[in-house]
Amino acid sequence: MIDKFYENKYSLKAFTTRSDAPIDAITVSALAQRTDSPVILVGNSVSQYQNDVLYPRSASLVYRVGGKINNYAYNKIYNLLGV
Repeated sequence: MIDKFYENKYSLKAFTTRSDAPIDAITVSALAQRTDSPVILVGNSVSQYQNDVLYPRSASLVYRVGGKINNYAYNKIYNLLGV
């Protein structure tokens, strides 16, 4: 989805939510849309596809939305986005 809807390689903000708690993604989606920011669903790890899609992109701020987001996966996304 990021590949299709966020062709711009830079976003001021990016939001991460747990992939098994879609209510968090739904909650932040209005703000993400208004700020033209991606919502990244995070599991226990970062898949190769996520790695390939996120690596050429960057963001100034990466927010955690909701609780219990896997620290390893969040840190990996944080580093991939070059924060």
